[in-house]
Amino acid sequence: MLLLVLLSLAAFAGVILLKGRKQPRAVGGIVSLAPNITEILFELGAGDQITGATDYCDYPAEAKAIPRVGSLGSPNIELLLAMQPRLVLAANFEHKNHPEILRGSGIEVIELRIETIDDVFAAVDRLGQITGAGGRATEMNRKLQACLDEAKSLYEGTPLERRPTVYIEIASKPIMTVGRRSFVHDIIELAGGVNVAGGLDALYPVVNPETVVQWNPQVMLVGSMTQQSSEDLGRRIGWGGIDALQNGRVINDLSPDLYLRPGPRLATGVLELARRLYRPGAQRSEN
Repeated sequence: MLLLVLLSLAAFAGVILLKGRKQPRAVGGIVSLAPNITEILFELGAGDQITGATDYCDYPAEAKAIPRVGSLGSPNIELLLAMQPRLVLAANFEHKNHPEILRGSGIEVIELRIETIDDVFAAVDRLGQITGAGGRATEMNRKLQACLDEAKSLYEGTPLERRPTVYIEIASKPIMTVGRRSFVHDIIELAGGVNVAGGLDALYPVVNPETVVQWNPQVMLVGSMTQQSSEDLGRRIGWGGIDALQNGRVINDLSPDLYLRPGPRLATGVLELARRLYRPGAQRSEN
């Protein structure tokens, strides 16, 4: 489980065996090697241009029908060369010689680092230009900004010292949270929360259970991948007295993709978290 979490967070790196691959689509399309890039392309109406995607490209549902070309950042290079796409879009490459091999075969390669909200906006603009969907990209970014503005309106004027302290658990064995170097830390702040682990100069630090007790967060956000219920958390030594558990403020029904995958749904994740922080009991949207 921890391995899967790290694969998703650390620039989408990993190796998956290729089994039962579908045959490539027509030559000349786009191959996406990152789930967030795939999502943006579909949001731009360019899903029909995608001829290959990774095993983790699972949203929207239509993305699951795209032929698989390998794992996150680790494609089957022979399959890619055989497909001869016009463009490969990637977050990173595990094998640093892969971009050169592809370019040497006349395939354009663009690496898009999307690690913050600002990066999402920039990627939407760039992918809009690449796919001929500039107008749609502008409208998409307008809607993303509207989500962020609505989130801010829920806590604007609330002094920092009165904003709820938030603990996010992204893995349980060992316990892993979010440090200030992660974009998820920014998500907490954009939603009007204060990250209890914000003092840790790390991306996704492993912490002791006792440290979380000392932090005594007012709200806990627990991803479904941890498979930890409020009851499970409360059974940990000393955790029963944590404010979030005492007051029933454990959020465990938000899709991790809304705040752990830096794509077009990230702004929705900010808004949904802000609603939970400032309107306890608010229902999650279906986006």
